[in-house]
Amino acid sequence: MQFTENGFFHFVAFINGGAFGFEAFWKEAKHWVRDKATVTLRKRRVVDDFGHVDVHAVDEVEGIVLEKLLKLAKRPGKAAFDHTLAGNVPSGLARWLNRLVANSVIDYCRLFHDARKSVKHVSLTGLDLNAVAGLQDTGEKAPEKVSRLEQIERLRSAMNRLSPMDRFVLEQTFLHDVRQRDLAEMLGISPAGACRRVRDARKNLHKLLAA
Repeated sequence: MQFTENGFFHFVAFINGGAFGFEAFWKEAKHWVRDKATVTLRKRRVVDDFGHVDVHAVDEVEGIVLEKLLKLAKRPGKAAFDHTLAGNVPSGLARWLNRLVANSVIDYCRLFHDARKSVKHVSLTGLDLNAVAGLQDTGEKAPEKVSRLEQIERLRSAMNRLSPMDRFVLEQTFLHDVRQRDLAEMLGISPAGACRRVRDARKNLHKLLAA
């Protein structure tokens, strides 16, 4: 997909002012960013055991892109994106943002992809943090079940060592499927702020798991 004139207009307003226009721009950009991140991650072989692009890596890259955009929009001085140099057209924004996504994938690989393989595949999504629950018959072979229980226990231990706020946002997002907008309302912050909270909490969890 390409950006519409509407998305382009709102991005220019956002990057020049750091406030107005972000939500309208991100509504178009979110799926575009994830698609570009998926393609770039595949080129770098950031895949799971089945050869599929690691969806958690895509989540991380999306968070890094979002953080970069927010910082660029709020930095003093000249705007980071010059719409005149980009031809004043949506395709110019796409080229600029494509470079930003590619750089964010590199940042992700430096941060997480060298972590132990067992850490990279630990996910909060759909994972019961109560290790006792893992003893039920799931059809897994004994070694697989032991490995899964160890992962659950490590994850539960790391969750307990997080700050109360980090633990809260992760539980709400990944265990209770609370939407970003609803989480923002709970915390009394903007949706972008809620996204940063979730990204930072996941980063802190990764650090504890890799320690």
